[in-house]
This record gives sequence, C-alpha cells and structure tokens, in this order.
Amino acid sequence: MNLRKSVIEFYKAVVSERSLKIILGIVFILFLILLLKNIFIIMLMLAIAIISLLHNLFTRNLVGFELCTFATVLCAVKFGAAAGIFVGVFSILVGMLLSRNIDEGIILMMIGFAAIGFFASLFDFSNIFVVGMAATIIYDIVVVGFYILMGSSPLKNASYFVTHLILNFYIFKYLPGVFANII
Repeated sequence: MNLRKSVIEFYKAVVSERSLKIILGIVFILFLILLLKNIFIIMLMLAIAIISLLHNLFTRNLVGFELCTFATVLCAVKFGAAAGIFVGVFSILVGMLLSRNIDEGIILMMIGFAAIGFFASLFDFSNIFVVGMAATIIYDIVVVGFYILMGSSPLKNASYFVTHLILNFYIFKYLPGVFANII
C-alpha cells in the first residue's frame, strides 16, 4: 500500500462529515470572537456584573458584594466612556430587577454608575486600583447617604458600606491583573 492511500484511509477514518462541520463551526466562532473581541469582553463583563447581584435575593443588600463597579471601571478604562456607562447602567438595572431589589434608589444608582463610567474613562489601566476605589467611596457616600435620608436602617447601611469597601479593595487589587492578559 502506498503512502497516499494510507493517508486517505486515515483521513476517512478520523474525519467524518460531522466532525468536519464541528471543526469548521469552532473555527468560525473563534474567528468571530477575535473579530468581535471588544464586544465579547464587554458582554462578558456585563453578564458577570449582573450575576454578581443575584445574591441580593437572599441578603437584601446587607453584604456589599457586587462586580458592577469593577465591570464598569474596567470597561470604561479599556473601551471608553460609552462602554463604561452602558455596562454600569445596564448591569445595575438588570441585576436589581432580577434580584427583585428595585426601590426608590434605582434612578440614583443608575446615575451613579453612569458617572462612574464617565469618570473612569478619563484614566488608563495603570490607575485602575485608585480609580476603582475612588469611584467606590464616592458612590457609597452618595447612595448610603440617600438611603439613610430616606429612613433606611443605619446599621444595614453601615454593613453594606463596610463590606462594599473591603470587597472592592480586594477586587480592584487582584482582579485587574487577571483581566489584563485577556483584554
């Protein structure tokens, strides 16, 4: 048997029409991801931010864990103000809707995340920790102050404020390094 017939038989044995379609589909999807990388990353960050708010179904804002601030700052710094504002406003709105946590403060939160998206876009990636923490502190002062003025429990707001600051400190300290290689 010659080499050509051996290669053809091997090809027929290994590569079927179905596997060839799967391989072509994977190559096409990878091409789209590379072509649309920025949009893919923005949508991924949006999904992560929304999912991070679902714990509010059970905690009702007692714990200040969320990745909306991080996603907003990261997208704004990397892709500009429009991306940051979109991710911030859309993630907080959808995340709060899904966690059934809509109240009188949602408009203020949306404005706050739009401001964070705009503010963060003025800086580069090397300043992401400082920008993220400044945005977190300013946002928390405004939103927590609003809720206290509206009659919300100071203890609940203090719990949120402290945990939000601590968690965002670690998020902005360690997560940008993980995403720096991806984006």
